[in-house]
Amino acid sequence: MQRPEKTISMLLIPAIVVFSMYIALMYLPILQVRDIDVSVRPTSGMMRTLLPMKGRSYLSTYRNGVMDNLSSLPYLEEVSPGYDKGTMTVAARYREGGINLISGKSAAVLYGDELIPVELEDTAALSSVYPTIFLSESFLEYFTLFGIPEKAVEVLRMAEDAWRSTSLITWMEYGNNSNGDSPVLTMQIPSLNASLSVMDADAAVRIEESIAIIEDEHVSGGADAVLGDEAHYGLYNDGLVRMKRQQHGGR
Repeated sequence: MQRPEKTISMLLIPAIVVFSMYIALMYLPILQVRDIDVSVRPTSGMMRTLLPMKGRSYLSTYRNGVMDNLSSLPYLEEVSPGYDKGTMTVAARYREGGINLISGKSAAVLYGDELIPVELEDTAALSSVYPTIFLSESFLEYFTLFGIPEKAVEVLRMAEDAWRSTSLITWMEYGNNSNGDSPVLTMQIPSLNASLSVMDADAAVRIEESIAIIEDEHVSGGADAVLGDEAHYGLYNDGLVRMKRQQHGGR
Protein backbone atom coordinates (compact mmCIF):
# COMPACT_ATOMS: atom_id res chain seq x y z
CA MET A 1 0.00 0.00 0.00
CA GLN A 2 1.38 3.39 -1.06
CA ARG A 3 1.93 6.01 1.57
CA PRO A 4 -0.32 9.12 1.26
CA GLU A 5 2.72 11.35 0.84
CA LYS A 6 3.88 9.39 -2.21
CA THR A 7 0.41 9.45 -3.76
CA ILE A 8 0.17 13.22 -3.35
CA SER A 9 3.64 13.66 -4.90
CA MET A 10 2.67 11.55 -7.90
CA LEU A 11 -0.46 13.65 -8.40
CA LEU A 12 1.46 16.91 -8.12
CA ILE A 13 4.05 16.04 -10.76
CA PRO A 14 1.65 16.28 -13.78
CA ALA A 15 0.22 19.50 -12.41
CA ILE A 16 3.69 20.99 -12.05
CA VAL A 17 4.61 19.89 -15.59
CA VAL A 18 1.45 21.45 -17.04
CA PHE A 19 1.98 24.67 -15.10
CA SER A 20 5.63 24.83 -16.23
CA MET A 21 4.60 24.35 -19.85
CA TYR A 22 2.01 27.11 -19.47
CA ILE A 23 4.61 29.50 -18.08
CA ALA A 24 7.02 28.60 -20.86
CA LEU A 25 4.46 29.12 -23.58
CA MET A 26 3.17 32.40 -22.18
CA TYR A 27 6.42 34.08 -21.23
CA LEU A 28 9.22 32.54 -23.30
CA PRO A 29 9.66 33.62 -26.95
CA ILE A 30 7.75 30.60 -28.30
CA LEU A 31 5.60 31.44 -31.35
CA GLN A 32 7.35 34.79 -31.37
CA VAL A 33 5.59 37.62 -33.22
CA ARG A 34 8.01 39.06 -35.76
CA ASP A 35 5.45 40.80 -37.96
CA ILE A 36 1.79 41.85 -37.85
CA ASP A 37 -0.65 41.56 -40.74
CA VAL A 38 -4.09 43.20 -40.51
CA SER A 39 -6.81 42.33 -43.03
CA VAL A 40 -8.01 45.94 -43.30
CA ARG A 41 -6.19 49.24 -43.42
CA PRO A 42 -5.51 49.65 -39.69
CA THR A 43 -6.12 52.85 -37.79
CA SER A 44 -3.51 54.46 -35.57
CA GLY A 45 -5.47 53.22 -32.57
CA MET A 46 -5.29 49.64 -33.80
CA MET A 47 -1.54 49.84 -34.39
CA ARG A 48 -0.91 51.35 -30.95
CA THR A 49 -2.49 48.21 -29.53
CA LEU A 50 -0.81 45.73 -31.87
CA LEU A 51 2.76 47.00 -32.22
CA PRO A 52 3.78 46.19 -28.60
CA MET A 53 3.17 42.53 -29.47
CA LYS A 54 6.24 42.45 -31.72
CA GLY A 55 8.95 40.35 -30.10
CA ARG A 56 6.51 38.74 -27.67
CA SER A 57 4.88 35.35 -27.70
CA TYR A 58 1.67 35.17 -29.70
CA LEU A 59 0.16 33.15 -26.86
CA SER A 60 0.40 36.19 -24.61
CA THR A 61 -2.06 38.05 -26.82
CA TYR A 62 -4.99 37.53 -24.52
CA ARG A 63 -2.95 37.89 -21.33
CA ASN A 64 -1.87 41.34 -22.53
CA GLY A 65 -5.44 42.35 -23.30
CA VAL A 66 -4.73 42.95 -26.99
CA MET A 67 -8.02 41.52 -28.21
CA ASP A 68 -10.03 43.28 -25.52
CA ASN A 69 -8.43 46.60 -26.45
CA LEU A 70 -9.10 46.08 -30.16
CA SER A 71 -12.68 44.97 -29.60
CA SER A 72 -13.33 48.11 -27.55
CA LEU A 73 -12.60 50.38 -30.54
CA PRO A 74 -16.04 51.68 -31.57
CA TYR A 75 -15.55 51.35 -35.32
CA LEU A 76 -14.65 47.63 -35.28
CA GLU A 77 -17.40 45.07 -35.70
CA GLU A 78 -15.28 41.93 -35.44
CA VAL A 79 -11.68 41.04 -34.59
CA SER A 80 -10.08 37.60 -34.76
CA PRO A 81 -6.35 36.87 -34.19
CA GLY A 82 -4.20 34.15 -35.71
CA TYR A 83 -0.56 33.13 -36.13
CA ASP A 84 1.35 31.96 -39.18
CA LYS A 85 5.13 31.47 -39.38
CA GLY A 86 6.12 34.39 -37.20
CA THR A 87 3.31 36.68 -38.31
CA MET A 88 0.41 37.63 -36.07
CA THR A 89 -2.62 37.88 -38.34
CA VAL A 90 -5.63 39.97 -37.38
CA ALA A 91 -8.87 39.46 -39.31
CA ALA A 92 -10.82 42.65 -38.66
CA ARG A 93 -14.07 44.05 -39.98
CA TYR A 94 -15.24 47.64 -39.73
CA ARG A 95 -18.80 48.52 -38.77
CA GLU A 96 -20.95 49.30 -41.76
CA GLY A 97 -22.80 52.51 -42.51
CA GLY A 98 -20.41 55.02 -40.98
CA ILE A 99 -19.74 58.63 -41.97
CA ASN A 100 -16.58 60.44 -40.88
CA LEU A 101 -17.33 63.86 -39.44
CA ILE A 102 -14.15 65.90 -38.99
CA SER A 103 -13.53 69.36 -37.61
CA GLY A 104 -10.22 71.08 -37.03
CA LYS A 105 -9.37 69.36 -33.74
CA SER A 106 -11.84 66.53 -33.27
CA ALA A 107 -13.69 63.79 -35.13
CA ALA A 108 -16.59 61.40 -34.81
CA VAL A 109 -18.27 58.68 -36.83
CA LEU A 110 -22.01 58.72 -37.45
CA TYR A 111 -23.67 55.29 -37.27
CA GLY A 112 -27.40 55.52 -37.90
CA ASP A 113 -28.26 58.61 -35.87
CA GLU A 114 -25.64 57.88 -33.20
CA LEU A 115 -22.50 60.00 -33.15
CA ILE A 116 -19.43 58.27 -31.68
CA PRO A 117 -16.25 60.32 -30.98
CA VAL A 118 -13.01 58.89 -32.39
CA GLU A 119 -9.39 59.97 -32.39
CA LEU A 120 -8.68 62.47 -35.16
CA GLU A 121 -5.64 60.46 -36.28
CA ASP A 122 -7.84 57.39 -36.84
CA THR A 123 -9.83 59.10 -39.57
CA ALA A 124 -6.99 58.74 -42.09
CA ALA A 125 -7.64 54.99 -42.25
CA LEU A 126 -11.39 55.30 -41.75
CA SER A 127 -11.62 57.58 -44.80
CA SER A 128 -10.87 54.54 -46.96
CA VAL A 129 -14.00 52.90 -45.54
CA TYR A 130 -16.42 55.76 -44.93
CA PRO A 131 -17.19 59.04 -46.70
CA THR A 132 -15.67 62.06 -44.97
CA ILE A 133 -17.56 65.29 -44.37
CA PHE A 134 -15.84 68.30 -42.82
CA LEU A 135 -17.62 70.45 -40.25
CA SER A 136 -16.81 73.56 -38.31
CA GLU A 137 -15.66 72.98 -34.74
CA SER A 138 -18.85 74.53 -33.39
CA PHE A 139 -21.06 72.27 -35.51
CA LEU A 140 -19.39 69.07 -34.39
CA GLU A 141 -19.35 70.22 -30.78
CA TYR A 142 -23.07 71.00 -30.94
CA PHE A 143 -23.86 67.64 -32.55
CA THR A 144 -21.80 65.82 -29.93
CA LEU A 145 -23.50 67.58 -27.02
CA PHE A 146 -27.09 67.69 -28.24
CA GLY A 147 -27.32 65.08 -30.98
CA ILE A 148 -27.77 65.55 -34.71
CA PRO A 149 -31.13 66.91 -35.90
CA GLU A 150 -33.10 64.45 -38.01
CA LYS A 151 -32.97 66.70 -41.07
CA ALA A 152 -29.18 66.96 -40.84
CA VAL A 153 -28.90 63.17 -40.63
CA GLU A 154 -31.00 62.88 -43.78
CA VAL A 155 -28.72 65.29 -45.66
CA LEU A 156 -25.57 63.50 -44.51
CA ARG A 157 -27.04 60.13 -45.50
CA MET A 158 -27.86 61.44 -48.97
CA ALA A 159 -24.26 62.63 -49.22
CA GLU A 160 -23.09 59.16 -48.21
CA ASP A 161 -25.22 57.55 -50.93
CA ALA A 162 -23.80 59.91 -53.55
CA TRP A 163 -20.23 59.28 -52.38
CA ARG A 164 -20.72 55.53 -52.64
CA SER A 165 -22.37 55.67 -56.06
CA THR A 166 -19.76 57.83 -57.79
CA SER A 167 -16.02 58.39 -57.61
CA LEU A 168 -16.35 62.01 -58.76
CA ILE A 169 -16.76 63.60 -55.31
CA THR A 170 -13.45 64.36 -53.63
CA TRP A 171 -14.43 66.74 -50.82
CA MET A 172 -17.59 67.38 -48.80
CA GLU A 173 -18.26 70.11 -46.27
CA TYR A 174 -21.34 70.79 -44.16
CA GLY A 175 -21.60 74.24 -42.64
CA ASN A 176 -23.45 77.50 -42.21
CA ASN A 177 -25.23 79.19 -45.06
CA SER A 178 -23.88 82.73 -45.28
CA ASN A 179 -27.33 84.07 -46.15
CA GLY A 180 -29.39 82.05 -43.70
CA ASP A 181 -29.53 79.79 -40.71
CA SER A 182 -29.82 76.52 -42.60
CA PRO A 183 -26.56 74.54 -42.96
CA VAL A 184 -25.37 73.83 -46.49
CA LEU A 185 -23.70 70.70 -47.85
CA THR A 186 -21.03 71.52 -50.47
CA MET A 187 -19.33 68.94 -52.67
CA GLN A 188 -16.21 69.42 -54.79
CA ILE A 189 -16.23 67.62 -58.16
CA PRO A 190 -12.84 68.51 -59.70
CA SER A 191 -13.07 66.12 -62.65
CA LEU A 192 -16.09 68.13 -63.81
CA ASN A 193 -14.48 71.46 -62.83
CA ALA A 194 -17.50 72.03 -60.64
CA SER A 195 -18.91 72.13 -57.14
CA LEU A 196 -22.43 71.59 -55.85
CA SER A 197 -24.10 73.11 -52.79
CA VAL A 198 -27.31 71.66 -51.39
CA MET A 199 -29.09 74.85 -50.36
CA ASP A 200 -32.34 73.28 -49.18
CA ALA A 201 -32.20 70.15 -47.02
CA ASP A 202 -35.20 68.53 -48.71
CA ALA A 203 -33.44 68.79 -52.07
CA ALA A 204 -30.66 66.43 -50.93
CA VAL A 205 -32.58 63.47 -52.37
CA ARG A 206 -31.66 64.82 -55.82
CA ILE A 207 -27.88 64.97 -55.32
CA GLU A 208 -27.08 62.05 -57.62
CA GLU A 209 -29.51 63.28 -60.27
CA SER A 210 -27.92 66.74 -60.11
CA ILE A 211 -24.39 65.37 -60.49
CA ALA A 212 -25.53 63.53 -63.62
CA ILE A 213 -26.89 66.81 -65.03
CA ILE A 214 -23.64 68.61 -64.19
CA GLU A 215 -21.69 65.84 -65.92
CA ASP A 216 -23.81 66.22 -69.07
CA GLU A 217 -23.25 70.00 -69.07
CA HIS A 218 -19.51 69.46 -68.62
CA VAL A 219 -19.35 67.11 -71.59
CA SER A 220 -21.34 69.44 -73.82
CA GLY A 221 -19.49 72.57 -72.65
CA GLY A 222 -16.32 71.85 -74.59
CA ALA A 223 -13.02 73.55 -73.75
CA ASP A 224 -14.68 76.25 -71.65
CA ALA A 225 -16.05 73.63 -69.27
CA VAL A 226 -12.60 72.12 -68.84
CA LEU A 227 -10.35 75.20 -68.85
CA GLY A 228 -12.69 77.91 -67.61
CA ASP A 229 -13.54 78.95 -64.08
CA GLU A 230 -15.07 76.37 -61.79
CA ALA A 231 -18.82 76.10 -62.27
CA HIS A 232 -20.75 76.28 -59.01
CA TYR A 233 -24.27 74.91 -58.73
CA GLY A 234 -26.92 75.41 -56.10
CA LEU A 235 -29.49 72.68 -55.51
CA TYR A 236 -32.80 74.11 -54.29
CA ASN A 237 -36.20 72.59 -53.70
CA ASP A 238 -37.39 74.01 -57.01
CA GLY A 239 -34.40 73.08 -59.13
CA LEU A 240 -30.68 73.05 -59.89
CA VAL A 241 -29.25 76.51 -60.57
CA ARG A 242 -25.86 77.51 -61.92
CA MET A 243 -24.58 80.25 -59.66
CA LYS A 244 -22.44 83.22 -60.72
CA ARG A 245 -19.65 82.60 -58.25
CA GLN A 246 -18.74 79.98 -55.66
CA GLN A 247 -20.51 81.11 -52.54
CA HIS A 248 -23.63 80.30 -50.58
CA GLY A 249 -25.31 83.53 -51.52
CA GLY A 250 -28.32 84.20 -53.69
CA ARG A 251 -28.97 82.65 -57.07
